[in-house]
Amino acid sequence: MAIFNNNKKNKLVSLLQNLLTASSDASVLTKVEIKELLTEYFSTAMRLPEQKTLKMQGEHLSSMRGSGLEFEELRLYQPGDDVRSIDWKTTARLDKPYVRINKKEQSSSVLIYLDFSNSMHFGTQVRLKSSQAARLAVLLIAKCMKQETEITVAVCNGIKTEFYNKKSGSKYILELISDINKSTLKTDAIESQSNFTNSLEGIALLSKTYENVYILSDFKNLSRSTIPAIASLATTGLIKLIKITDPIEYKLPNIGKTNFFDINSNKYLKINTNSSQLRKELIEKMEARDNGHKIIAEEIGLNIDHCSTIDNTMKFFIRTGMNL
Repeated sequence: MAIFNNNKKNKLVSLLQNLLTASSDASVLTKVEIKELLTEYFSTAMRLPEQKTLKMQGEHLSSMRGSGLEFEELRLYQPGDDVRSIDWKTTARLDKPYVRINKKEQSSSVLIYLDFSNSMHFGTQVRLKSSQAARLAVLLIAKCMKQETEITVAVCNGIKTEFYNKKSGSKYILELISDINKSTLKTDAIESQSNFTNSLEGIALLSKTYENVYILSDFKNLSRSTIPAIASLATTGLIKLIKITDPIEYKLPNIGKTNFFDINSNKYLKINTNSSQLRKELIEKMEARDNGHKIIAEEIGLNIDHCSTIDNTMKFFIRTGMNL
């Protein structure tokens, strides 16, 4: 486990200032916001008891075979096998040369899936849903930095997915934060549930090398057709589903007739927020959607943690065990 002291923390935060560009409309988070998040994380990490849940290098077992220490099987010697792998006791007992096959060791790695589709670029109070997702991603990246874990971030805009891969180490990790912060991938193209499913299916093909997978999304396009892709991800190791929400999605403000912009039709809609019937229908719709998402997750043995745009990001990070 890497040792993190104040000098190293200050050096990393200073390096961050040099790596990040000035805040612009294309950025999800401001430079100041990222610096504050990292400072809070490392300050909190040094106060909490040291815990290790991400296995360190040499403690991860893959499906690949090699010269690791974890025994896999015995088989007959074949030309080209390393003579050092011969199991002499078995060879003597069976009077035939046998070799020991061990599982190959593999360094720990993390995959973060960031949903930056149009519905995520929405928020009514503290921040946008995309910003809250990005803040959680920054904290996860900081944890990987502290644990010297390799990381990949997949950013999807509902149409296409971009990948950002970095080795472990403070310089690479901070560059990763800068990359994803400048790549919101906002689009005016029409999204669909199949795009979300196809994106996760593509991730599933890559995730065989990842020990931990985090999906940060509002799951607006989650459907039963997505189950196989998520189930495939779940077989690779730990997977956490984080649903990003906004308070207005569950309770309309009582402000009378108001214009709301519909991101799907690109038109303004006049809504009477005082309508009790409308408020009731909204609650029923969201409860039905949440229940549907819960059923899908439970079918593959997963839970969904809900994170609101008004939640304290660090407190949510710790409360849900994402810091471990």
